[in-house]
Amino acid sequence: MAAHQNAKVWWLSRTIWFNVAIGMVGIGSELMIVADYLPQEWQAPARLGLSLLTAAGNVILRGLTRQPVTRSPA
Repeated sequence: MAAHQNAKVWWLSRTIWFNVAIGMVGIGSELMIVADYLPQEWQAPARLGLSLLTAAGNVILRGLTRQPVTRSPA
């Protein structure tokens, strides 16, 4: 499969870095039990908000992206 001429290398992709950051936040949340320090009635909305933020961020970044991503420089 030929690489697209205008493709950028994967480490320049904002979408990839956004997903890495969100993944780290999710892992940190589970390991540090951050939500447990919130009042009981705020825990579920906080988790829902993080999920919605993740989805919205991915949609926004996908809309901004005009170049395909390749695994290695040409």
